[in-house]
Amino acid sequence: MALAPLDGSVEIRGAFDLDRTPQGVVPRRLPDWTRHQLPDLFVETMVTMTAGVRLVFATDSASVELVSHPRTINLAAAGEPGRPPVYQMLVNGELQPDVVAHGGTYVDIDRTKGDGGITFRVGDTVVSRWHGLGSGYKEIEIWLPTASSVELIDVRIDDGATAKAVPSRRRRWVHYGSSISHCMDVDRPLDAWPPMVARQLGLELIDFGLAGQCQLDPFMGRVIRDTEADVISLKVGINLVNHASMTERTFAPALHG
Repeated sequence: MALAPLDGSVEIRGAFDLDRTPQGVVPRRLPDWTRHQLPDLFVETMVTMTAGVRLVFATDSASVELVSHPRTINLAAAGEPGRPPVYQMLVNGELQPDVVAHGGTYVDIDRTKGDGGITFRVGDTVVSRWHGLGSGYKEIEIWLPTASSVELIDVRIDDGATAKAVPSRRRRWVHYGSSISHCMDVDRPLDAWPPMVARQLGLELIDFGLAGQCQLDPFMGRVIRDTEADVISLKVGINLVNHASMTERTFAPALHG
């Protein structure tokens, strides 16, 4: 049985907006009103990467399939294929075997060539499968990769099985940071330290880790202000230094703001 990701039974947590496509939806980690304030396409790319984004629902199905098309940034050395994206599932908090997404699209970036070093490898839609999940209702979380944007096309469960939404009862942790928080270089989504900490402490993560783009932008302050949170943490400084985007005079007022 097919379940569209927006049918009400499947929640996309960690996303504040969705781009509609002819086949499905692409999660974005910032709300729609920020689009016109993003300074360039690179920031938009970071926003659509699914660091900390997961599908959450409950089902009595013994198997689950996710139909998707990941678009993965490959920063490996020139000529190297890079790591394929990995999806990870939690069943009632217990980690299941990883599923590697063989397919999708790769954006290869050769950093030695500047803007001329970007090439595309376009692949097929990916069907990711988990089997042997047992009978009875259980809470499912499917965590999406940190270095990919993901077009979500369908979620499938066994014929005769049902699915329903799962309300969150955890404290909400909102975190803002740079690539050190985005964790594009990890092999699996739950290897990133924000999801790791959230699992250990039983927190509901909202991950605003934006590689290279933690610039104390005023719109990010407004997003954090408007986001329901029990805990807020900021990891700031490194991008301001490597972009030389602030001075000692402007940094403190921007941080307080």
